[in-house]
Amino acid sequence: MYGRTCVLCAAMAFAVPTSAAQEIIEEVIVRAAPLERSTEELTQSAQVLAGDDLMRRAQQTIGETLANELGVSASYFGPAASRPIIRGQSGPRVSVREDGISTLDVSDLSADHAIAVEPLLARRIEIIRGPATLLYGSSAAGGVVNVIDNRVPEFLEANTGAIEARYESASQERAVVARADGSGGAIGWHADGFRRSTNDVDIASFATSDPSERPANEPRGRLANSYSESFGYAVGASVVAQAGFLGAAASVYDNEYGLPGPGEEGDASAGGPHIELRQKRVDLRGAIDLDAPIETIKLRAGRNDYEHTEFEPDGAPGTRFENDAWETHIEFVHAPLRGWRGAVGIQIGDRDFAAIGEEAFVPPTQTRSTGVFAVEERVFGDWRVELAARGETVRHEPRGGFESFDESALSIAAGVVWDITSEFDLSANLSRTERLPAAEELYSNGPHLASG
Repeated sequence: MYGRTCVLCAAMAFAVPTSAAQEIIEEVIVRAAPLERSTEELTQSAQVLAGDDLMRRAQQTIGETLANELGVSASYFGPAASRPIIRGQSGPRVSVREDGISTLDVSDLSADHAIAVEPLLARRIEIIRGPATLLYGSSAAGGVVNVIDNRVPEFLEANTGAIEARYESASQERAVVARADGSGGAIGWHADGFRRSTNDVDIASFATSDPSERPANEPRGRLANSYSESFGYAVGASVVAQAGFLGAAASVYDNEYGLPGPGEEGDASAGGPHIELRQKRVDLRGAIDLDAPIETIKLRAGRNDYEHTEFEPDGAPGTRFENDAWETHIEFVHAPLRGWRGAVGIQIGDRDFAAIGEEAFVPPTQTRSTGVFAVEERVFGDWRVELAARGETVRHEPRGGFESFDESALSIAAGVVWDITSEFDLSANLSRTERLPAAEELYSNGPHLASG
């Protein structure tokens, strides 16, 4: 599919005035890494989008936003449903996270399921590969995409705000996003919101290139049923002290979008199916700095109430997906021990998934997972070595007479960086990853529109 697109962006920001700007080279710190290293210090190159660069590249989905990054492409099931593909790895092999916690949606179940994250609200997006991915589970074998939105403030900031408006001609996209941050006393606060509307995408000719396969009455110059309507908002607050912070945020994400394709009996004029998605989510974040041997303790947790319904071309509800889940991630960053410095921790998750309706090809399943991990590094002169290991147990308990699943896996990884000069270095990585199957990989049985 080819289309001609014109994009118009306008942004306005306000803040307490500061002194004259100084031209500096900013050091980019990767927060998804356990020791929050700069991009130059990681054994595996990391990619970070932030600031004006992120604002220029931000698209309707995380997948399309990152599609032009090195080694990254994206799946595509219309403008509203796109997921990152990292070096050929996709679906459950790529972990998409919000500030270190899973998005807790069902976007990895099928190509037509949207990621419940709004790219226009992201402060930065990190793409991580190598040993550090073992902090986030064996499902991150392909890599980690970490979206940072700062909804839980970690520092006290002056009162600031920003408003951005966008228009895009190919789909007549109208989008507006607003964000505000500030503090009072020891309390930091955050609020944001967005709304986006798009029509069907304009294209050069027919959506079906082969005339012999073209449905009757397919419109020319338009990708039928590719519209979308989405909105969301969030509020967050933290208590910030010299030794650390503790805070929480609550958010709502709502998205209705069409699924491009022929309607009933191959007639494109009959309309098409669409999805109505809604997620309510609560996040908890905290960190405290201590003395040796434990330098820092980091806490991240999230819980959601997710539901989306797939409607048939005639407007009747088809299949409803429910995904109530929570995840907790605790890290302990320790002081150097015999020259090794790093982090150890535990990740616990619980997921209650159900698909109800005509295309319910996966039985309702309760999934519990526990993982323990360690990431360590040491410097030997001009060489820096990083080692990582993760042990993980997953238990699936499906309802409806299916056999339960309870297995463990061990993954290990190593990386090395040789600092040849102050400007050049050479890195190499080796990993052996065991990925336990997701419930939908074990128990799927039946037809599905998106995968045919």
